Amino acid sequence: MKNFSSGPARRFVAAALLTAIVVLLFQVTARQTDPYHALPSQSAFVFEFRGLEKCLLLKNATTDPLWAGILNTDAFRNAWQDAATARALFAHDPELAEAFARGTLIDGISLNRPDSLHGLFVLDAEKNLDIPNLLKNSELAKKVFPAIFHGNTIYDVYLPDKRRMVVTSVGHLLLFSKYSYLVEDALSQMDETRSWWANRHLAGKMNPGAPFHLYCRPEMLTLRYTDSMLPAWKGAPEVISSSLKWVGLSWNGLSTGALAETDGFLSTLNGWGKTGSGEIFSVLPDNTALAARVPNVMICATWSRPYLPVTYDRTSPRRRMQKSMSMSGMLMRSGLRKRSNSRSWAIGSRSVMPSR
Repeated sequence: MKNFSSGPARRFVAAALLTAIVVLLFQVTARQTDPYHALPSQSAFVFEFRGLEKCLLLKNATTDPLWAGILNTDAFRNAWQDAATARALFAHDPELAEAFARGTLIDGISLNRPDSLHGLFVLDAEKNLDIPNLLKNSELAKKVFPAIFHGNTIYDVYLPDKRRMVVTSVGHLLLFSKYSYLVEDALSQMDETRSWWANRHLAGKMNPGAPFHLYCRPEMLTLRYTDSMLPAWKGAPEVISSSLKWVGLSWNGLSTGALAETDGFLSTLNGWGKTGSGEIFSVLPDNTALAARVPNVMICATWSRPYLPVTYDRTSPRRRMQKSMSMSGMLMRSGLRKRSNSRSWAIGSRSVMPSR
């Protein structure tokens, strides 16, 4: 038997072990360059724009009252304004201008009062950035004050009309915000080996073709608002945050997709596709988005398109012909109308089945 305890074989094994240790240390200590890895864990909401130009076109063209209202909230107005300011600051660079127009831009928003609903932006420029040179050639950068934080140079840029923007870069990522401490939080987060936002399960399952995604972390909502709620309701946020890790919406201008990662008691419910053939959940189609169970009736809904529109009166008695049916189209169009006057318009399918 060949002896590996001495001679060239031992030197080879030692070299292999040393190489493995170096690679492991590099992976552990190397700064991450995934855009979501830069988001501080305390971010409660994240807006993801997959092509800012397309998102702006959808915003200006939409006639959906729900999304028109969402996209004109204070948080979104700040996001549009801050993104436009940074875009104008670097408009002289063709490649960076293209990244703003068609690349991935994310905006992480905490609910801390000093932030005033302004977020931390991360743009994937897909190339290493020379920030000093970019600012030197920008007509909007009137004054620039650099500062060092965690080995990175942060640039406090004074713009016309007394506006300010704080920018830095890590590899091919451009980080910017109205507030310097948000950029510093992002740099600190990138020094960590783990990131809550980057390590979410199922995040890749969101509709990849939709240009706009919105994510919420209920735990941060609980920490922010529980103390200000009435005593009778203080337990509600805790129940929600302990059952949902995150919730996401995607929108392409025509339809809305939704996805959530469950935890707690919700994760123990029967999973679709995992039940026995004799259980009622086993007959639900894979694209079912919502299921509700009332005595002797199972109601499920999908958000699929296209289906013919149909309306129904929720207060009318159920007719005999409706006791067992499959009807195309049922999704409530949200709005600020009274329930007694609301009607349902079709964007999906609904099934009503007797429960065993």
